Amino acid sequence: MGASGDDMIRLSASDRRKLLGRLEKGGLLLGGMPLSAQAVLALELAAAGYRVVWVTDGAATLDVAWKDSQVLSRDRGIEPVRLPEWENWPEDVAPEDRGARQAALQKILQGAALVISSVPALMQKLPPPAFVREGAILLRPGARQDPDRLLHHLESRGYEVVPQVSGRMESARRGGIVDVWPAEADMPVRLEFSGEGVESLRTFDPVTQRSVARLTEAVILPLADWEMLRREGTDLVSFVQGKVVVLWSDPERLRCAAERYEEAAVEAGAMEYLRPLELLADRFRAAGAAAVEIGECGRYGNGRRGAGDLFHLEPVDGVPALDRGYLEPDAAEKSRSTLLEEAARRRRDGWRVVFFFDTEGSLRRFRETRGGWLPGKAAENGGGRTTCRLGVLSGGFVYGGGRLMVVAESDLYGAPKDRILRKPRRRSADAGEAAGGMWREIQPGDLVVHVEHGIGKYLGLYDIEMHGRRQEVLAVEYAGGSRLFVPVNQAHLLSRYVGAGRSRPELHSLYSRRWQRQKSAAQHAVRDLAAEMLQVQALRQARRGHAFSADTAWQRQFEAAFPYVETEDQARAVEDVKRDMESPRPMDRLVCGDVGYGKTEVAMRAAFKAVLD
Repeated sequence: MGASGDDMIRLSASDRRKLLGRLEKGGLLLGGMPLSAQAVLALELAAAGYRVVWVTDGAATLDVAWKDSQVLSRDRGIEPVRLPEWENWPEDVAPEDRGARQAALQKILQGAALVISSVPALMQKLPPPAFVREGAILLRPGARQDPDRLLHHLESRGYEVVPQVSGRMESARRGGIVDVWPAEADMPVRLEFSGEGVESLRTFDPVTQRSVARLTEAVILPLADWEMLRREGTDLVSFVQGKVVVLWSDPERLRCAAERYEEAAVEAGAMEYLRPLELLADRFRAAGAAAVEIGECGRYGNGRRGAGDLFHLEPVDGVPALDRGYLEPDAAEKSRSTLLEEAARRRRDGWRVVFFFDTEGSLRRFRETRGGWLPGKAAENGGGRTTCRLGVLSGGFVYGGGRLMVVAESDLYGAPKDRILRKPRRRSADAGEAAGGMWREIQPGDLVVHVEHGIGKYLGLYDIEMHGRRQEVLAVEYAGGSRLFVPVNQAHLLSRYVGAGRSRPELHSLYSRRWQRQKSAAQHAVRDLAAEMLQVQALRQARRGHAFSADTAWQRQFEAAFPYVETEDQARAVEDVKRDMESPRPMDRLVCGDVGYGKTEVAMRAAFKAVLD
């Protein structure tokens, strides 16, 4: 659900002119405003041609600010760049943290208009811009690249040469194939060489070693070693050129955060990898960057030039955020009704009211329970209008100068303001991260089944020459010692053998008809079982079951307390389960998902709904 034209969340034309005019004269102090409103301000400045650096106090605030900016930037074509911090001190920093910083620096050098960071991230030294710019390796099919020189370059940049890539910052070579897992990438990359040219690029699963998707290009970013950072490290001022403005979000909190971080660095003996925040601010000033200081949210004006003569973006007074506490559903409903009454009054007065919902399911529930809030014609609402949009926003705000009221789902249901976006777990062979599965557990000597040839014994992964070129294959042995070599890109034709009982089956013979006869018999048995199951289901559908009640305020309150924002699939599963429960027909549904995908949360919602009846 995007927006365009008059539906864009932005400052009014007159306020934009005043803001930009003040910036031309130097620094500016603005009154406190919520993070979502600060995101609007940052995007306005970026759209006006400034390179914006938005500074927050720490990682948690940075994540919220970045997510708010992502939601509100969809209409503007601006990509907010998040420059994160190391979560540990040098030598203990995870490769993905180093890679994330390096990827952000690459985007900044390419001209990113909005950079969002935190006090610790900006205090941590950065490699020189020339190192980032010149050290990146761009790989494309057909490009000339010597595999030996590539491996040497990777090793000089801290990549470990291993027999088989299973973690970030590792590389391996087998004949004409080079595997590398860039620190900033979610999956490793496999390069097939023909002579000194790259023939193909593809990502692969580090657990199964099977190809996942072909790539048109891959970029391997350089990672500076700690000695370089200590000796030659610089700061963000060296990366952002041109017309720059720095947004200091609550300067007092920033100063306190810098002091705490500096004390911790001194205790850890890591100050040589940092630069004081005051030095960074002085360097931005010396480089001609404008400064906008945004006061603590809720405190407006303190005798200095502030937002009083410019504009106010105040927090929405909605359902209180849940913080390990509990809000009586009746009290929550009262706060919700008060908020909606205020929105209705403003809409009648000609204001624009925009609702943001985390998921399609929550938007649908709102429309079902608050049907009067469906977007209507402006004439029906005193000239005002309502828009419902999708996006996880930390909170809403009221902007009088633009006659605009933004309401987030958290304002309606009291969800935590720092709700976490669930990231589905990726399969990885890093220690402690690797997910289970057939290809992680299979070992040479285990039995496997080929779709066309039946049961054989898995011998392992081999690199052989076939048709004049080196190729990776899975070797399977059949009866009589016959061997079948299956190219890695056809590994989907193999599966692990799972059989009833403890007896070990005989290996099939290649090209024999025994496997085809067994397959045919199994297919007939499956059809018979399907017919029996269909009959059972028909009998169940003919019977009447218990229809559970529709969601209540208690249910909504319970669901709002979960810290994670539901994924699209998870929200759909919740809706499907609830629809089944509210139907008078007997329920028969299985919720499937990998480890960490939120099945328990779906079950908890269903269990609570059952208890309420």
